[in-house]
Amino acid sequence: MKKLGTINVVQERIATGRMRDAATKIYVLVGAEAKEALHVTDNKDMVAAADEVMGYYDIVHPSIMAGSWEEAIGDFIRVVERRLLKEGLAEANKYGILFRREQN
Repeated sequence: MKKLGTINVVQERIATGRMRDAATKIYVLVGAEAKEALHVTDNKDMVAAADEVMGYYDIVHPSIMAGSWEEAIGDFIRVVERRLLKEGLAEANKYGILFRREQN
């Protein structure tokens, strides 16, 4: 599986916010829920259900974070979606659904 990159996440204004002592893999899947659409998830089980695995990002973050784990995962997924758009690996339709950008 291809590593697409590493993203460092910090939480300002909390004591452990700048620590980088944990990591989470966020997978970018093609066709896991809708044909051709990208699905960004931390769920390893969905990797097997996908038509194709585009790759993953390692999210480096503090092991102790403010908020619930589900909130942190949601933040990680949004960060990966923004990175995919910024790097030109994906494009969004008018509804915000991500699709892989065809490379010329």
